[in-house]
Amino acid sequence: MSKWVYTFGNGKAEGDASMRNLLGGKGANLAEMNKVGLPVPPGFTVTTEVCTYYYNNDHSYPADLKDQVREAVAYVEGIMGKKFADANNPLLFSVRSGARVSMPGMMDTVLNLGLNDETVKALAKASGSERFAYDSYRRFLQMFSDVVLGADLDLYEDVVYPVPETFYDKYEGRIAASEQEMNIIKDMDLVYDLKMADKENEIHTTTGLEENGRNLYNRMTPAQKAAWDKHYDPIIKKFKEQKLTGKALAEWKYQQYMHDYMRVIHSVDRNVGRVLDYMEKSGLLENTIIVYTSDQGFYMGEHGWFDKRFMYEESFRTPMLVRFPGGVKGDIPEMVQNIDHAATFLQVAGVPVPEDIQGASYLPLLKGEKPKDWRTSLYYHFYEYPAEHAVKRHYGVRTDRYKLIHFYNDIDVWELYDLQNDPMEMHNIYNEPGNEALIDSLKTELNKLQEQYDDPIETELATAKK
Repeated sequence: MSKWVYTFGNGKAEGDASMRNLLGGKGANLAEMNKVGLPVPPGFTVTTEVCTYYYNNDHSYPADLKDQVREAVAYVEGIMGKKFADANNPLLFSVRSGARVSMPGMMDTVLNLGLNDETVKALAKASGSERFAYDSYRRFLQMFSDVVLGADLDLYEDVVYPVPETFYDKYEGRIAASEQEMNIIKDMDLVYDLKMADKENEIHTTTGLEENGRNLYNRMTPAQKAAWDKHYDPIIKKFKEQKLTGKALAEWKYQQYMHDYMRVIHSVDRNVGRVLDYMEKSGLLENTIIVYTSDQGFYMGEHGWFDKRFMYEESFRTPMLVRFPGGVKGDIPEMVQNIDHAATFLQVAGVPVPEDIQGASYLPLLKGEKPKDWRTSLYYHFYEYPAEHAVKRHYGVRTDRYKLIHFYNDIDVWELYDLQNDPMEMHNIYNEPGNEALIDSLKTELNKLQEQYDDPIETELATAKK
């Protein structure tokens, strides 16, 4: 019978420093440290030969490996006086990867193996802190799902996302909205956007992005392709069998898009957590302002769209979370823009804010103050057209209730929305009688902001008409 597992602990070890090829660098060093009397926690090492066996035997394990692992766990239990998976006095393990030689790309550590819905209660009782116990459990679940299961790709597989109320928007009264090229139904590419790059080369698209989608796959490493294929090949197979058309195809594309999008968000969130954990351990967390934000919001099926660019609410409203030690908690209702970051960071650092910076520091808001001169309107100008997604050039102003937008360049159209009565911006009321005074006041505010931000677009358009 082969020996697959080597134990260490209590000043004893079955291995030593000379067994680097068998135990990996970490395993050999842990064995040696035990033998020289260093206070190393007990544990065991699964040999590198198990890895070799796994790949040489169709991804299977040696038949006697489980029994050897159970014996090693019992050995550690005896030293620690704890029991693995015991609801009252649980033993927890830290699982670390190792190799014969150090190399990049090795697996991350999994901490707190042994925590579950029952043992976490015992940890809370023993530590005297429920917060510590459940935070440790959270970290374990995240690490296990990522490192062991590779579960970011498979997350939310059974979730059916509700189709937005405006998904089948007909864009009545909104010419620019009707002429975009960011519609999930007609513009979202099956290969490029939804990863349906089938190996049989049977799925083809007409957006011009198919080749780019296939090239993205070809850039992956063999290991990345293996993980990718494991997830996407069954999806591609089922999709080809279903032969979806019409509404069924449209809503399949939406669901696939949402699954991928939410998995990305989960991955980002998990890794933000890793940064926060590092900062806390390093003593930096309470002396650092952390801003989690974006350049814009993003369409998740609203108006049938993906991507961003428009001044409509879903993309205009930009997500922004700020952790400011000692600051207020909860929502801050004041209007803040991404142009405000620079002034804020300079003020936090005690550096004078240059007069020509367009934004304003939101540090007073983080401290709970209510500046009397804080802005009551926001300005927006998008001019990346003609370009990807064909969102026409436009600029506009938004107050707490109304939004006025002017689309220009190859179009000359104004739009006005009452965000209180029409939060989804489905009804352009610019040409409705009775709004003349409101439009005049909004145009006055628009011109004021254009002057403040030194944007001469109105003058340029007027000159071009002459």
